[in-house]
Amino acid sequence: MDNDTSSRLGVDAPRGVTCYQAKAVALRISGEPSLAGSVFLMGGLVPWVVSGRDSGRLHGDVDFSVRAGDMPAVRAWLAWPLPSSAWM
Repeated sequence: MDNDTSSRLGVDAPRGVTCYQAKAVALRISGEPSLAGSVFLMGGLVPWVVSGRDSGRLHGDVDFSVRAGDMPAVRAWLAWPLPSSAWM
């Protein structure tokens, strides 16, 4: 939902998470041993992860690329219940 849409719907709160939180999720997934070589970080967060700097803005998603043949491993990992504390 873009800002114009959210304003029209009466939802004025910003959408997304801090750069720090988005990087934490990206690094958690990228560093997962069972996903090594299966998931690849992509998108607008990459420069901030590589540089170690903060973007100063909210991030609405964390983009990964996955080969179709690696999806069974990714689905198995996603199905495993993790406590919310494991993400941050």
